[in-house]
Order: sequence, then C-alpha cells, then structure tokens
Amino acid sequence: MLTTVWAPVISLFVFSVFADRIFVNRSLTLEDIKCYGFDMDYTLAIYKSPEYESMGFELIRDRMVSIGYPHEILRYTYDPSFPTRGLVVDTTYGNLLKVDSNGNILTRFSGVHCIHFFPEKQSWRSFFDLIVVDTRKPLFFGEGTVLRQVDTHTGKLRIGTYVGDLQNGTVYSGGSSDIVTDLLNVKGKDILYVGDHIFGDILKSKKRQGWKTFLVVPELTKELCVWEDKKSKRKYFYSLALFIYCPDISTIQKRMRALTQKMDTAYGQMGSLLRSGARQTLFASQLMRYADLYSSTCSNLLHYPFNYLFLAPPVLVTTAHRDWFTGRGHEYRTLPNLHSGLPPHLSDPIL
Repeated sequence: MLTTVWAPVISLFVFSVFADRIFVNRSLTLEDIKCYGFDMDYTLAIYKSPEYESMGFELIRDRMVSIGYPHEILRYTYDPSFPTRGLVVDTTYGNLLKVDSNGNILTRFSGVHCIHFFPEKQSWRSFFDLIVVDTRKPLFFGEGTVLRQVDTHTGKLRIGTYVGDLQNGTVYSGGSSDIVTDLLNVKGKDILYVGDHIFGDILKSKKRQGWKTFLVVPELTKELCVWEDKKSKRKYFYSLALFIYCPDISTIQKRMRALTQKMDTAYGQMGSLLRSGARQTLFASQLMRYADLYSSTCSNLLHYPFNYLFLAPPVLVTTAHRDWFTGRGHEYRTLPNLHSGLPPHLSDPIL
C-alpha cells in the first residue's frame, strides 16, 4: 500500500526538482543583486501555446495574400512541431539553418523540406592551398618526378615542367616532397602529413623528410569497440599471466591460448590489427614508431583547435622499468614460491 501511495509522489518530486531548478554557467551571488529587471512577452506574460503562435501565423499569412502573394498559401496552417529557437536565416537562398558554435551547418530546411545534401556546394579544390596528384609514392619522398600542371577541364597534363610560384586552385601532377616544401615555403618539421598507408605515406615521409605524421586507421573504430566490450576477458587474461612461474603451468597456458583465440575471433578471422593476446603486431609497432598521431578518420581533426597541444603519455624505457616502478616486479619475484595450480578466484574462466 505504501508503494502505491508514495510512487507517484516520488516521481512528481523528482520532476519538480529539475523543473524548478536554475542552472549555472557562471557564478552569481543573489546577495549582490540590488535590482531585478523583467521582459514582458514570454517572460512575465506567458501566452497560451500554440494558440497564440497560430494566431500570429494566420494574421501574417492573410496579410501576405492581401498584398499580392498567391492565394495557395492560405492552405498552410501553423505546425507547432516545426519551428525552434536559434535558427539562422540564409538570406541568399532563403533557407532555415541550424548551425553549431563555429557556423557549421547541422540541419538545413528549404521551406518545410529538409535538405540532406548541398547541390551548390563549394568546390573541393577551394579547401586546399596545394593539390598534387600522381605523386608515385614513395618515390615522391625521394628524388620525385617532373612537376606539371593539370588542365582541370580536360584532365590532361600541360606541356613542360612547372617552375613558377604556387597558384591557388591549381592542380599539379608529379613533383617531390622537396618541391612541395619550396612551393609552400615551409620546412619538413612544419608539415603534418595525413595518410592511411603505413609504408608509402607515414614511414617514408617520417624517415626521409622528417614530416609530422598522422596515420588514418579506419579499423580503429571496431578495435576500440571490441577492446571495451571484452574488458572482463582481458583482465582475466592478465591475471593468468601473473601465475606463469607456477611449477605446473600447463593449465595456465591452455586457458591463455583458449582465451586469446576467443578474443582474437571477436575482431575477425585474422584477429586484431594491433595485437594477438598480449603481444603487439608488426603494424602496431610501426604505428607507434612512425606515426605521431593516429585516428580512425582525418575528420576527427575538426574536433580540435589549431593551437591544441597533443601530449604523448609518459612512458619509461622498457616495460621492465615500468613493472618495477609500479611494484609489479616484486610480484613476479614472489611468484615462484606459489603452490602449483590455480587460485580459487581463477578456477572458473570467463570464456
């Protein structure tokens, strides 16, 4: 009976707490306030909605018809679910826009119809200062080839080697990394090169030119999802590794192999791109050695300001140093004294 009586009371109380709450962006002390000022419409005077907005819509609609707009618009009625506050009017094309704090378009409406694409979009070439095709990487990062201009209307190469200054919007063919730095008037350390090929894009640009590198790893999205989903199995795997110094480790090894296989198959038939069990793959080691940054897509750069500082996590020289520093080395020294077999909390593997 008590549950029946108090349940709605509790739910109403929780709702009223949030409905009556004032939220804070910056600190403010009411004790310091000497005067309060109030707006009239929609502040002191709370109008009936949507009746009030519907009346305003009809008055404006009828007035538009009276001054010469088509009578067909009289069939339109007010839809309270359509408008929202904070929209931007595109006076050039007559669209309603919802934008983010940086002016990027989130939602676009033409009339009452949502536009999912932008047919009159800006040319992709306008987003780049220098465009080079047919670079023949990794030769591009060495001696390179002849730099020539591309006729963007026909797609054909213009005769002769291009030796002039950089022209915005122009597409070039061939060339080398040295030519690129000269055209842009920068040094190798000033360039962040983004690519998806560990050898042709990242390794060569890092070793030969000293460019900063950003490796695109599309598989990273699935890697992170599986890594988070299999967290319990991963913890169990590392707990097994603590008992490798037991006199009889055959049971430990068997369970580790079974667990490794089960974790690997979650990524696909070939397993994870970055590791197998506790060991890193060659791709992972090259990623760590040659890529300054890496992500699943280059568009993730949009989430960071141009003055952002990417800080690498601090690491010691080897994992052995890290283990001793964190105290795990002491655990390894005492492990040989353990009795054979598994401890009770590991008797039921999480498989």
